[in-house]
Amino acid sequence: GADSTDIGLTAGNNVNISDVVRTADDGSIMVLAAQNVDFAAAAGLLDTEETSVTGAMVTVTATNGNITESAADAGGTTDVDIQGRTITLNAVNGAIGQAAAGNAIDVDGVASISADTSAGGSITLNETAGDLLVGTINSGDDVTLTAPAGSIDDATANPDVVTDITGDVVTLTALNGVGQTAHLDTEAVTLDVSVDGTGDIVINEATGVDLLDIDTFDGAITITTGGATTITDVASLTDDDANDIAITTGGAALVGVINAGAVGDVTITSDATINDLTAGLDTTTDITGDVVTLTAD
Repeated sequence: GADSTDIGLTAGNNVNISDVVRTADDGSIMVLAAQNVDFAAAAGLLDTEETSVTGAMVTVTATNGNITESAADAGGTTDVDIQGRTITLNAVNGAIGQAAAGNAIDVDGVASISADTSAGGSITLNETAGDLLVGTINSGDDVTLTAPAGSIDDATANPDVVTDITGDVVTLTALNGVGQTAHLDTEAVTLDVSVDGTGDIVINEATGVDLLDIDTFDGAITITTGGATTITDVASLTDDDANDIAITTGGAALVGVINAGAVGDVTITSDATINDLTAGLDTTTDITGDVVTLTAD
């Protein structure tokens, strides 16, 4: 391990992080590799004083490769890879994290977390300590963000219309809300969003999208889209008068299943038409709610 005020490391090939690299005071860490950056051992950690009000920035860049965790988390434990006040990961031509269980990049970021693979692959990040506050996540492929002990929110307070997350299939899973405190602005092809505990989902989607699987165990759901929208499955799973579902689409809306329970309300507002996702004769219930309001302009 190494301790210093600021730490910078540049490599003409790969960087393997297998021990603790720790800064003192408000120091920051910068890692720049021409190829890959890999957290190659469970002990591998980039560590700053993440609760500092200044500094404590961690920037990791893999110019022509990936940022990975090859030392997979085992035995139900999560080994933190990066701790910082702000965390910025760049692998423009590669991927960040892996989809395999235990191979996400595990982060503990206080102020914001940003990642860029805009010309490359997927982004898979797991927040280990609480809320995951999104700076800018920009992927040329899929995005998977998890906050099993907190929420996923925009790092910038409302009102803010700058796109926070760009990707193909964007999967967001949190314990206590997604976009509840600071609304998330997305640009995705498919959204898969889950809140496993009590919390709302609030998302502003820039384009048309497939709402593949949107659910909260106990909360309201508010989604606005900028184009034609397929509402495959949207549900609030606890029957409560406060758990309403409101979806506003910038184009035609195709409805698969929307379930707000017996006392939650459902409101769908479309700039075009509202139709059943299933063509032809179909007697399956599409919308469940107390007061159901459908408006098509």
